[in-house]
Amino acid sequence: MSPDLVTSISTLGFPIVCSIGLAFALWRMYLKMSTTLDMVTKTNQELVLTNSSLIKNIDTKVDKLEIKVDKILISK
Repeated sequence: MSPDLVTSISTLGFPIVCSIGLAFALWRMYLKMSTTLDMVTKTNQELVLTNSSLIKNIDTKVDKLEIKVDKILISK
């Protein structure tokens, strides 16, 4: 145990030092989660753009295929 921690416990009391330690740990966890969620949100935005582009591509191809099928049905 570090001397600073022992001094803090004897000066402030164990519950207060534990509360401060817990608050610090929670703050660090919040910062890490916030950073991770920012990266996940950015990745999701990129995926939405990519998927949107792919869907437009597929829609165009399906429309062209539908026209070709209609032409085949009409010619028979």
